[in-house]
Amino acid sequence: MRRGRDTAVVEETAAPGRALSSADPWEPLGGDDRSSGRSGGGDGRRGGGRWGGSGGRWWVWAGRAVLWALIIVILVNGIRAPFERFTAEETSGGTTPASKPARGAGFPSSAAGAFALQFANVYLNYDQNNAPAREAQLRTFLPDGADPQFGWNGVGKMQVEPVQVAGVDARDANNATVTLLARTSDKWLRLAVPVYADKSGSLVVSAQPAILP
Repeated sequence: MRRGRDTAVVEETAAPGRALSSADPWEPLGGDDRSSGRSGGGDGRRGGGRWGGSGGRWWVWAGRAVLWALIIVILVNGIRAPFERFTAEETSGGTTPASKPARGAGFPSSAAGAFALQFANVYLNYDQNNAPAREAQLRTFLPDGADPQFGWNGVGKMQVEPVQVAGVDARDANNATVTLLARTSDKWLRLAVPVYADKSGSLVVSAQPAILP
């Protein structure tokens, strides 16, 4: 019985020995790891040496997109401009609006001022002793059918200093009011004389003058 137990012990202890002796004592430890490391390292070096050109291609495509956008904008503006100009011409009727003439344009202001000045020298100087002479002088300034004395009742006397033109206010091409200043013995007078000018240039005092305050 004892012999049998010894034999069993020997066999049990020998089995691990055989298992250990089956391994190659000259094989370096971690060989698989180093070989895999070498192969992995080789792949890593090849991967690290590749040129990443995707960034350069991105800038090329961006530049092309900007260029095409600029070309499209130029083409659209070039095509749209003639249509807008044609539409604007149709709206305006193809003509530019004429500027409104100035108020009183065409009225002979200088001639009317001189005419009213001559009239006032006759109209403001009167004397009941020479009423017929005044009437004859006024006739050249008055329209047909007007009062020969033009509002004077033939009574009294007045004499003024030389009269001067203060201004001409032309309402249109035919009508204006000439303002005159005259000095009597004790005060200044402002006289508004309405003057009419026809197409031929003839002038006439169209209504009785008014004494202004």
